[in-house]
Amino acid sequence: MHLGQRFLFLISLALFLFDPSLTAQESPKDSCEIPLVVTRYTQSYASREIVRDLTPQNIDAHPDEEPISVTSIRLDDGPKRLAILLDASKNVPAEEWQLQTEMAAKFLEYARPSDKFSIFLVGVPAPSEPFYSSKAAIERLKKLHKDRPSATESGERNYDALAVAAQSLTPSLFGDSIFFFGHDADEESKTDPAQLTKMLLQNHIRVYAISFRSPQFPPNFDPNKGVPAFTEGSKLPEITRASGTFFSYHDVHVFQMSGQKQLFENFLGDLFLMVADPYRLTVPVGTSPEPRKLSLSIKDAKQLRIDKDEVRFPRSIYPCPLS
Repeated sequence: MHLGQRFLFLISLALFLFDPSLTAQESPKDSCEIPLVVTRYTQSYASREIVRDLTPQNIDAHPDEEPISVTSIRLDDGPKRLAILLDASKNVPAEEWQLQTEMAAKFLEYARPSDKFSIFLVGVPAPSEPFYSSKAAIERLKKLHKDRPSATESGERNYDALAVAAQSLTPSLFGDSIFFFGHDADEESKTDPAQLTKMLLQNHIRVYAISFRSPQFPPNFDPNKGVPAFTEGSKLPEITRASGTFFSYHDVHVFQMSGQKQLFENFLGDLFLMVADPYRLTVPVGTSPEPRKLSLSIKDAKQLRIDKDEVRFPRSIYPCPLS
């Protein structure tokens, strides 16, 4: 988890929960391409860059603690599909909503012409919408910025909304991602977080998340000892990590400080590169329907100036269906 300097909703949740195509993999391949993102901090530019020159010899991978020899790794900068999810629930104050919609639009300014986007809202049922071009999606976000829909669902059903967003990305394509702006809390969802995690991992969907509300730390929290594990409330930070990403926190009040908004927009550019340019890493997964836990590191990471937290990959891998 990182600390920064800080619609369509339940159209068919029941269909998602009982759709056998989401839990059964027919004729799976015994190897699978998973997204791997490796970055390094460049001090001269005060930004992160994608590490673009890794070879199979750089990768130390262990599915279920079994060492393997990686035979294929390549960058994939082709078109990507991205579901944008905004928290429009009654728990989100107006100031946060304004930042969500504004920064989601800024995020899409980094998109390529061939990228496609869908937009979902937590708490607002709506008809299914198609994938938009970045230009059309930005226009949609600007309208939402000016005219916030009234939430009609009770609670803050983030698990349910993520499930519907993930459903829109099935059958999945390599590099599919969800980008969530909202809280790390959940109220009244019918979707079990473990089931949601399984669905995301089975379809190799990454979930990036940004909150404009600081996490609730325990009493006597010492920031010098790292971020504590969240043992109460939502599992959303764990879900993002399991998918190979992170939950990032940026308190809304920080943006009142000079220069902070520009720094955050630069950060969004870094995040879009992670979405758009992952490595395709081929790993053996076998044909068992059960997931394999994956540990992965970069050999000679110190010499390559790569911190272990800059290596992002799904923590469990399921078989891939035949194309």
